[in-house]
Amino acid sequence: MVTGQGSCWKDASYEYKRQLQVSNQWWKLSDGATYVVSDCDKSTGILRKGKYYVVQRKLSFSNAHNNQSVTIVTCNCEDGSVQADRLEQIEKTVHHDFDDFIAREKRKYCIHSQAVDNLESSSEETLITESESVGVDILSEDPLLAAISMESVHLIHLKSSSVGKKLACMTCRYGTSDCDYVSVFRTWCEQTEKAVPESERQEPHRSHFQYISYVPIPYPMSEELKAVYTQQENGKSPFPCYLVPTIPTSDSINHTCQHGSSWSTEDPVDKNWFVGGGVVYKEGCTKSEVHHSGEVKTIKVCFRPTTGECQCRLYYDGQKDLLFNSNNCDFIHYGFLYTYLHLMLEARNPAYAEKHATLTMSSVFLPLHKLRVAWNGFARLLDIDWSKRLPNIVGSKHSDRVFVPSPQARKLLLQFAGLHPGYKLQRNLPVSPLSLQEYNQLISLLKRHEHLLPLVDVLERISQGGVSGVAPVNYRCFLQDLARNSPASSLLQWVNILRSGNYSIDGKAESRACRGPDTCNKFSHGHPTLSPGLFTVYCPHKVCVGFHVMDVHESPATPFNIKKE
Repeated sequence: MVTGQGSCWKDASYEYKRQLQVSNQWWKLSDGATYVVSDCDKSTGILRKGKYYVVQRKLSFSNAHNNQSVTIVTCNCEDGSVQADRLEQIEKTVHHDFDDFIAREKRKYCIHSQAVDNLESSSEETLITESESVGVDILSEDPLLAAISMESVHLIHLKSSSVGKKLACMTCRYGTSDCDYVSVFRTWCEQTEKAVPESERQEPHRSHFQYISYVPIPYPMSEELKAVYTQQENGKSPFPCYLVPTIPTSDSINHTCQHGSSWSTEDPVDKNWFVGGGVVYKEGCTKSEVHHSGEVKTIKVCFRPTTGECQCRLYYDGQKDLLFNSNNCDFIHYGFLYTYLHLMLEARNPAYAEKHATLTMSSVFLPLHKLRVAWNGFARLLDIDWSKRLPNIVGSKHSDRVFVPSPQARKLLLQFAGLHPGYKLQRNLPVSPLSLQEYNQLISLLKRHEHLLPLVDVLERISQGGVSGVAPVNYRCFLQDLARNSPASSLLQWVNILRSGNYSIDGKAESRACRGPDTCNKFSHGHPTLSPGLFTVYCPHKVCVGFHVMDVHESPATPFNIKKE
C-alpha cells in the first residue's frame, strides 16, 4: 500500500511539472531565487486556475566537514510553511550525515517545492539575500498578476466585485485590498506612469429594475383613475386592441426626445409602428387578446418615432389604461399593484400580502421575476411625499442601543463579572481577575457616560469590600447582563419570580464532556455587534400579536421563557 501511494505521488508530481512547462504557469522573479507557480490538485497534478504559491531558495545548510552547502526550497503553502518554520529554528551547519539530512528534507518537499527543484535542478542556484529595496515583478498583464518583494513576497491581482475590479492581495489571508503590498504596487504604478488597472466604481447591475413606464403614479389613486378602474371592473371599458402611446403635453418631462425632436402625431396603427404583442396580467385573469365587435384580436403594442432624423422612440406608458409597462410585452394592472401596496404599507400585514401575491400569480400565471420588475418599477414611480406619509425615522448606532457604549468597558466589565470575552466562541474559558490598572481603566471609561454613574457607585462599593478583580457571585449575573453586546433591556426592573427549568434534553446541568448521545451539543456563535434578533408570535390569522427581544440565540427554551415572563 505504501508503494502504491508513493507511485501515485510521483505520477502527480510528474504531471504537475509537465503542465507547468506546457502552460508556462511558473515564473522566476528578478532576484533569481524566488518562483511563483500555479497551484494544482495534489492527487492528479492538474493545474488550478487563479491560485498561486511562492517558492523560494533562502535556507542554505552547510557540511561542517568539507564546507559543502545545499539550498533547501521552501513554499508558502500550508505543508511548505510547516517545513520552513521548522528549518528556520535549527542550526544551519550540519555535523553528522549531511547527505542523509538533505535527502530526508527533500523527501518532505510539498508538490510545489518538488516541481521547482526539478525545473531548476540544472541551473545555477542563487540564494535569496536580505534587501531593503522593494521589488515589483509583473508576471502577467491579462489577467493581472504581480509579485511584490519586501519583507516577504506577496502576489497582487485584480479582484472582481459587484462594483467593478480592484487590486487585492492573494497572499493575505482574506484577500484584502488595503494591505501594504497593494499600496506599494499602486505607488509603483504612479512612479512608473503605468495606469492602475483598477476599474472605476460602478453602480451595481440593476437589470431587474429596468422598465418602460415613466409617468409618475399618483397615490392615493386620483379620481380620474378611479373612474377608469370602475368602468373596467363593470366591463364598460374593455382593454383596447392596440396600446398606443399618448402624445406628451408641452409641460411633461418628455415632450421631446433627448435630441430635441418632437414626436410624430400620425396614427401608429396606420403606419404599422408595432413593437410586438402584449400580455396583460390582471387579478384573476391573463389577457393576450380582446373581443372587439365579436372578433378576437391580439393585443399589439405601438410606438411613436420622432419627426427628426434620430432613431428615438416613444413607448406606451400605460397609465391611461391602468397598466404598468414592464418591457413592452408584459403589462401588469394597477389594481393588483395598488392592492399589494395597500396590504404592505397600510394593512401592515406583509404575510398576507405575500400570500395574496402568490395566489394571484398562480391564478394568472405571472412569474415571480416579472412581478419583481413590476413592483420595483411601480414603487419607484409612486408620487408620494414620504416625509408626510411616514414618520421621520432616524437610524441609531450600536453604541446607542447597548447599556455600556464603550466596547473596551464592556470587555472589562464582562471580565470583572467572571466571563471571558470570548465565551460565545468557546465555553469554560479561564478568566483572569482584573488588575488594579484595568479596574481603574474600567471606572474611568464608565464615568464618561452620565447614565452609568449609578453603576460606578455599585462597583466602588464592591471594591470598598476589598474586591477589585472579580465581582462576588451574587453580582455576576447582573453585571453580565449589563456588559452584553445585545441591545439593553428595558425590563431590568422586573422581578424574575420563576426561572426557566433545566430540561434533560438540553443537558444544562451537565458539563459538555459528560453529555449523553441524545443531548444537543450545538453552541451558537454570536455576532460581535448585532443582537440575536426577535422572536415573534403570530395568531392563526397571521397577525403579529407580540415579540420578544432575544438576548441569546434562539433555542427550544425561548418560547417557554416568554410564557414564564
